[in-house]
Amino acid sequence: MKYILSIVVLLAISTSSYAKKLYYPLEVVSGMADLIVVGQIESVSQGSYQFKITKTVKGKETGLIKVQMFKEWTCDHRMKKAETGQDLFLFLNKKGGKYEIINGSTGEMFIEDDKVLRSINGDKPTVDELEYSIKYFVKAYKLKSNDYEPFDETVFIQLLPDNEIEKLAKESILTNWFFDKMKGYKIEK
Repeated sequence: MKYILSIVVLLAISTSSYAKKLYYPLEVVSGMADLIVVGQIESVSQGSYQFKITKTVKGKETGLIKVQMFKEWTCDHRMKKAETGQDLFLFLNKKGGKYEIINGSTGEMFIEDDKVLRSINGDKPTVDELEYSIKYFVKAYKLKSNDYEPFDETVFIQLLPDNEIEKLAKESILTNWFFDKMKGYKIEK
């Protein structure tokens, strides 16, 4: 019995299991979102917070909404504990009357000094830069299916003619980055 127990313990120690979060690309998260908003946490309760929208980037919601916090785990945790007064840029889907953050920490971006605290294209953009780029991106492209499978072909539907997309891509470095990323996807016109 000691021999079997020793083998089990050695196997448990010598084998390791790695868990890693699958990060969805920002263009996919933008395409998946029912609602993309900027605002501030008004109050925090068990597993959710009341969020006051100051800017709606995609969708029609305004005012105060309830956001379900994502379940944190080893490979995906909030950058900071949820607190009243935090400014956030959120990518949300509506499920069962509540808004849920898309892809955990990917869809919850913290804002400090008018900058998003996540590197996008090698820089931390201002809220206005990211808002502007995403507004143009979702005006030009729509994700065909919200069932994102990274190993399957992701398809976007092009909503604007090529010449308008070329013009929008030249609006800013970040907008150009978004439109350039579309070269890696199948596009239906």
